[in-house]
Amino acid sequence: MKKASLLTLISILLSIPAFSQFKPFLFGFKASPELGWMKPDARYYESNGVTAFFSWGFVAEFNLTRNYAVATGVNVHQRGGKLEFPYVLQQNGSTAHGILHRQYDLKTIELPVTIKMKTSTAGRWNFYARVGVGTNFMLDAKAKDEFYPEGDNNISYMEERRIKEDVRLIHETLILGFGVEYALSGTNVITGEVNFNNGFTNILKGHNSRHPDVEAYAISNLLGLSVGFIF
Repeated sequence: MKKASLLTLISILLSIPAFSQFKPFLFGFKASPELGWMKPDARYYESNGVTAFFSWGFVAEFNLTRNYAVATGVNVHQRGGKLEFPYVLQQNGSTAHGILHRQYDLKTIELPVTIKMKTSTAGRWNFYARVGVGTNFMLDAKAKDEFYPEGDNNISYMEERRIKEDVRLIHETLILGFGVEYALSGTNVITGEVNFNNGFTNILKGHNSRHPDVEAYAISNLLGLSVGFIF
């Protein structure tokens, strides 16, 4: 009986370090270079390429078990892309029809809610996947415009301007992430993640100036590689 009690006590003492490193709440930060593009779903609108951006944010994780957590936080995204569409340019009392090439440079603050699923590998390495949604609030919106008059391949007009009246205040995104964690000491962890931020609601508003019956419609996508530190 004494031998069994001694073995039980040793087992409990050996398990204390493992349990001490399981914290119900973790906090950290991350930074991410990203590629952004816009996918139109409106007549006459076409995608015209990708743009490089940079995002950063704070991370909060609420551990449910050792393998599952609710991951949230605050992300500050630069996002956008390039579109081209028919446009009516009114300048100096004259009107011209043509094609507008617009590069969107948008800044949003995102509130994500995701489920994080982690492996239980031996050693310092863990792999994980995240899936969830994000609500984005528009902070600022700029555009670089190049206007090509009808029947002319030369640029006749260029401008950089703010376009908050052309974008929606709120839009929703689907978040997918696949990453790896490397434990340093205690609960300190370095993370690396490939993430896809896929819009599923319209980010534009208003109608096309040349075709008033056509609603401006496009979703915003981001593909990034983030590095973070959690403690």
